[in-house]
Formats: sequence, structure tokens, C-alpha cells
Amino acid sequence: MTLDQALVCGVIALTLLIARPGALLEAGFTVGDYLAKILVPEESPLAGTRLADLGEATEADVWIAAILRDGDRLSSPAPLESITAEDGLLVCAQTAELRQSVQEAHVGLMESKPLGDEEG
Repeated sequence: MTLDQALVCGVIALTLLIARPGALLEAGFTVGDYLAKILVPEESPLAGTRLADLGEATEADVWIAAILRDGDRLSSPAPLESITAEDGLLVCAQTAELRQSVQEAHVGLMESKPLGDEEG
């Protein structure tokens, strides 16, 4: 993921939180990059995991742009930050990687928005 794509993820994350709070995503996915908001339930293997150790919970290649916890947003969290039950995570990923992470980590997909194509 390029720096431009990472910045787009941050801007879209703010847009999703402000413009569409509580919206739910239908089950379908299409090919492309996504910014998604996922909820970590207590039974998820992500609960209690440090970001640096995410590979133990899922093999999917996802980038966590922010952790949403107790009404606060921790942007660009450090690798030693731990995920807790009931955290919201803003993640950027390819379609297949997003689907894989949701299945492997037993998390709930709350919102998702395709990222626009890069302009050359």
C-alpha cells in the first residue's frame, strides 16, 4: 500500500464515521481495495492480541489504520498496541484479504467502502 493510499484510508475513515454511523454492510464483496470497520467480539482470537502479533490470528494481509475504543480513535496504532474485545478496527485490505480476515478472526464487519482508483 502506498503512502497516498494510506492517507486516503484515513480520510475515508473519518468520512465513514461522520457520514454513516451505524450503517451495516450487505454480505457481498467486489474486487478492489476496501476500507472497512470491523468489531472485535470477546470470542475473537484478535482480542488480547498485539498488532505486531496479528499473524497468529489471521494470515490475511490487512493494514489497521485506527483502533476505535471507548469513543476515542487511536490513529496509526503502534505495533505493541493490544486489541481488546469490543474494539472497532478501521482496516484497509484487498477484497479477498478482507474476507479472509473476517472469517479467520471471527470479527463482525460493520461498514465497508471501496477505495477509489488511483489517479495517475
